[in-house]
Amino acid sequence: MSSRIGLIWVFIILSWPSFGQVSFGIYSQFEKELDSVFFEKEAKVVSLYEGGVTYPLIKEGEGWVIGLVTEYHFRYKILGDNPDNFGNITIPFFTAGDLKIEQIIELRATVSYLDGDERKSIRLGDEHIFRSDNENGWSDYRIVFPQVKKGSILEWKYVKVDREYYLLEGWEFQGTYPKLRSEYTFQVPDYLRYQLVTQGIPVREMLQVSPSRDRFYWNLENIPSFRLEPYLSNPMDYVFRVEGFLFQDGTQFQPIVYSTWEELGTRIQSIPAFESYFKGNSVKKLGIKDVLYGTNDLETAEKIYRFVKDRFKVQPSIYPLPTQVARSLLKKGEGNHLDIHLTLLNLLQDHGITADLVLINQKGENRTDLIPSPFLNQFSNSLVRLEIRDSVFWLDATDPYLSFGLIPPKKLVPQGFLIRGDESKLIPIDLKHKSGSNQMITLEKDSIGNWAYSINFKLEGLNVLSLRDQLLGPNPEPEDLDDSYYDITVDDKFQEEGYLFSKAKKPAFNDGEEIVILSPFKESIFYENPFLEVRRTYPIDFDYPFYQNFELDMEIPEGYEVDEIPPSVSHFTPNKELTYLLESKIEEGHIRIVSKLDIHVKNYSPRAYPELKSFAEKVSESVQFPVILKKKAN
Repeated sequence: MSSRIGLIWVFIILSWPSFGQVSFGIYSQFEKELDSVFFEKEAKVVSLYEGGVTYPLIKEGEGWVIGLVTEYHFRYKILGDNPDNFGNITIPFFTAGDLKIEQIIELRATVSYLDGDERKSIRLGDEHIFRSDNENGWSDYRIVFPQVKKGSILEWKYVKVDREYYLLEGWEFQGTYPKLRSEYTFQVPDYLRYQLVTQGIPVREMLQVSPSRDRFYWNLENIPSFRLEPYLSNPMDYVFRVEGFLFQDGTQFQPIVYSTWEELGTRIQSIPAFESYFKGNSVKKLGIKDVLYGTNDLETAEKIYRFVKDRFKVQPSIYPLPTQVARSLLKKGEGNHLDIHLTLLNLLQDHGITADLVLINQKGENRTDLIPSPFLNQFSNSLVRLEIRDSVFWLDATDPYLSFGLIPPKKLVPQGFLIRGDESKLIPIDLKHKSGSNQMITLEKDSIGNWAYSINFKLEGLNVLSLRDQLLGPNPEPEDLDDSYYDITVDDKFQEEGYLFSKAKKPAFNDGEEIVILSPFKESIFYENPFLEVRRTYPIDFDYPFYQNFELDMEIPEGYEVDEIPPSVSHFTPNKELTYLLESKIEEGHIRIVSKLDIHVKNYSPRAYPELKSFAEKVSESVQFPVILKKKAN
């Protein structure tokens, strides 16, 4: 890897001081002897030091700001038996192909470890550091540390060059492990003005600002680890951190932050590339106008949506503006999310359908809530909103798997920026959907005479997309998947009808057992109660409202009688935001049990956590209650 920044761009780095007092590969006696963290005794890993310095890049001879540079330095120590397998470090960065939005340079790593009573060290080389480039525009470096064991000190540092200088990525002072010291410096000339957004009382209290307001510095010590709680979708909303955005650039004529959302919307719509998608000849060149008309507006909208979704391929991009003019998109057949959605919007409007572009900040790319200022670069993706006969539909044409009117859960955010003439404004993302799962379970004998569950499973709406995202994620196998299922078939009807249907079998019990205990509802989200803590710090995020239904309909096996079945119950939270119903009965040699769980809200307040905890305990007790059969006496 080259260590010469000049090979990336021609620029002058402003002469700011770098890290102090912490020398790479040199450790104090305290660090060498440390064997526990006084404020978190159970910690098996501790951050001895983390430091960052961010400053702008200036293009040589022209004075233009062309990016941000951040120097990173991390030092960790293993205190225990390393149960988390700490030592495989991933450094992601967004290349976006040839655009090279971000680059990592000057990556170094070392490990200091104990060999008996002697401390040794290894400077890591190419055999320990690997680069991979992914299809979604992201790349990463992976550091595989050797000698990761009790007493080892792992250290790495690198420089990240980021061409997107409008957004300050900032610094996270809190993480998975406790930290003894975390410091961050942001150094910026006075002609660049950034609005800093801090999160956490310690971050606000420890801020030090130079008199000329060109240096912002934090030094936090003895920072507890961030405690993850069940159903916490975006920890970034709560960890101690600082980020920012540029609101004034003295080198540019156009302002970065506008006084109103209306003004920002007007500015976006005046950009030539944006305007190119609404010129009369841009749609005609597609040569498909007559084909896309349906018998009504809804059918027409569905035809247009399918056409655009199938015709154009999305290029990975977090850029909030179009990357090319309409003619270029039509020629290449691929573009970023906005190129594709502007084409979709043009076709819809040209066919007389009311539709608007909405910019969003996709989940997982930043904080969930938008910065309240009209700042363009906080948006990383887009949707199209249309109205037909007083109904609202949301469209995402960048994902070929999606069905009309559904968007991925990661794009189901609280708000978006509606761009509409001189009336641009923030609006809620109010997706109407029916999402959930149904399991129909019966009991039958298999080929060797033992009893097995026969399961018909239907997954609907956003639950299908959540499963897909899980399977495509970094941990592709669902954690709790039972490997005893067999004869599995899948019928994917999602794009046509919005659901996925599957059949499977699973061993239940062996014929001839004296006592049979059946637990058919193990797939319930509350089978193992996730809410065991006495109190809750953060809101509970279910992502979206959904249902989960189970039905067991089985004939009592010959030679057996029912000893016990779950009692019929009804539970709900005070405002009926969560409801649960189980009905069970025995009639004419049949057992029928129906369980219905409904989550009617996306978020649940931590103040009402005791109510949720009580509800979850009752539901867990109900779905765990078994069906018990016993052999009839002769």
